[in-house]
Amino acid sequence: MRHSISVLKSFFGWLYEVDEIPRNPMDRIKPPRRPNPDDLDVTTVSGADVRRLFNACLTWTEFLCLATLAYLGPRRRAASNVRRRDVDLDRGTIRFREKGGKVITNDPGGVRRPAADGDRRRRDRREPRQLRDSDAARPAP
Repeated sequence: MRHSISVLKSFFGWLYEVDEIPRNPMDRIKPPRRPNPDDLDVTTVSGADVRRLFNACLTWTEFLCLATLAYLGPRRRAASNVRRRDVDLDRGTIRFREKGGKVITNDPGGVRRPAADGDRRRRDRREPRQLRDSDAARPAP
């Protein structure tokens, strides 16, 4: 809604400046107030929930995908929109399309391409280890 009002204000302001209309009808229109950030309903994931997600992984592929997303911290929509063409295994980068059309390229810090497809298949069959409470990241004091 705020964006629509801004566009209309600009358009009618331009029409008024070039003398196409006698007055700007948007002068008295105020954009709606933004909600207080404290009042917004934000979905958060606790450390226990993250541990449960990791423990639910059945293959290394699942574990590594979840670990990469947990480490890089993209928005949910950006993570769900990642496609194979966004992952560059040679350079070790992932491209996320964030809100507002921004493109963020993250370097996951040394992700290397598997040597051969056979290695990748063997690795997928192994089960990831279960995370213990001692494995969880502790907040800085």
